[in-house]
Amino acid sequence: MPVVEGNEVPVPQLPTTLPTLDELIGLDGVSGANVHETLLARTREPRDHVFTLHAELEGARLMPAFERLLDGWRAQGYALVSTRDYFKTLDVASLPRCAVAMGAIPGRSGTLAIQA
Repeated sequence: MPVVEGNEVPVPQLPTTLPTLDELIGLDGVSGANVHETLLARTREPRDHVFTLHAELEGARLMPAFERLLDGWRAQGYALVSTRDYFKTLDVASLPRCAVAMGAIPGRSGTLAIQA
C-alpha cells in the first residue's frame, strides 16, 4: 500500500519488479538477441514478479525476444497471469506499507514514482 508524504493511499499498487526490455538493451552488451537471457537470469530464484511490457515494442519489434522470454519463464516454472488475476490472490489487508517518492531509474527518462 503506498504511503505518500506520510499518508496511506487506499489503492493497492503492484509495482513492477523487473526492467522492461528496452531499459536493458544497450547496457553491458545486452542486445535484442540476448535481452531475454538477462531477464531470465534475474528470475532464476522463484518469487512473484510483475513485468511491464510495451505493446509497440514487445508486441512488434522485440516480439522474438519476448517470445523467448515467455518460453524461458514457463521453463522456470512460472505461471504467466494477468495483473488482475494476480491481485485476486493477494490479502490486501496484509500488504506492506511502503513510502512512495519521485525519483529516477537507470535506463528510464524522466521522473517516476518509485518505492522509497
